[in-house]
Amino acid sequence: TFAHRGVSNADLLNASTALCASVASDFDVYVHVKYPCARALDFPGRRGHVYDVLDQKNENFLRDARLHAVVFASDWDLRRRCARPICAAIPHHFNLPCAPVLNGTRVGVVGTAWGPKPDVRDALEKRLALKRETLVFEEAGKPCAFFNRLRVALAWHPDADVDTSITVYQMEKPAERFTNPIVLGIPTIGYRGYPSYAEYDPDEHFLCDTVKCVREVIRKLDGGQLRSEFAALRARVRVDRPPVVTVTTPT
Repeated sequence: TFAHRGVSNADLLNASTALCASVASDFDVYVHVKYPCARALDFPGRRGHVYDVLDQKNENFLRDARLHAVVFASDWDLRRRCARPICAAIPHHFNLPCAPVLNGTRVGVVGTAWGPKPDVRDALEKRLALKRETLVFEEAGKPCAFFNRLRVALAWHPDADVDTSITVYQMEKPAERFTNPIVLGIPTIGYRGYPSYAEYDPDEHFLCDTVKCVREVIRKLDGGQLRSEFAALRARVRVDRPPVVTVTTPT
């Protein structure tokens, strides 16, 4: 989170980053990522304070009168929780140094460096019952090697029961696990319960909330269906999340 919304964003803006305990007092504007920095908020003088919420659920943070603006990861979360004079929905940008995937063969679960839990892995592998291959899971620090192996990506939720609804807190999750492989040209099936995913796929061609649905979408993709639907989805994602690195589709 800090690397993506903090360090990467700061690099794009030629800005600086610091941990709360060591932040200096000589800046005009401070962007607080996920956790407001009380030290910076207490600096004297006229300073701007922007809070990037991500999936933080502490409502008290959102209502701090010292904050001038709040950034949300989705329009849904903005409409639900905006409590300051200025609010904006800014999605995670694409910041992976990976090239588009041309010949991947596997189905892979995105964003699993800290999960899913072993029982989720077992349930997905068993209940998807993929005949061509087993699932592959993303490893921390190796995104390109992972994406290069995929023909289909799965951006699921981390709960133990893979067919149950997620909590309201989890509904605040940003959409980068869904959009990153889409930028790379990988058809991606997202969990229907995340509003940030649904904002890109309102017709739900690539959203599921059961493993049965996931199997059906994979079957359609392997049969050459949903090509125009995926092209339209990818176009929407690329407009909203322009890549930091150059990503083109080879002809």
